[in-house]
Amino acid sequence: MVREGPHVVHRKKTEKHGASPLTRSTRCGSIATENEERENMTVNKWRGQLNAEHDRLKPLYDEMTADQTSHWKEPFTAVVPADEFDDYSAAAVFFVGAPLVKLNDDYEHTGVVDVSCVGYYAAADD
Repeated sequence: MVREGPHVVHRKKTEKHGASPLTRSTRCGSIATENEERENMTVNKWRGQLNAEHDRLKPLYDEMTADQTSHWKEPFTAVVPADEFDDYSAAAVFFVGAPLVKLNDDYEHTGVVDVSCVGYYAAADD
């Protein structure tokens, strides 16, 4: 609806002439291309996977650093189950950017691994 002088004129919304066949009007009136829509779908897919990985690794990282009294970016040590070492190391990489290092060799007999991590500050310097 457009006001022209004392009269109100109702105009039908149409696409502009020469518009690309890859564009379409959205309800808000903006133009989105199919490529942009595909890109948004890809971003949403990756965002979903990243959030799922975060949700999987956060409890492991929190468990490793529960006794840590210093800042989260500082180096830390922990004891983790030997059969889950790779998951705990992935959690350290995800949150601080550095993997865990095994400190003992008898973890096959004890079932636990003493580990250390250089922390975010050292990982960021590399």
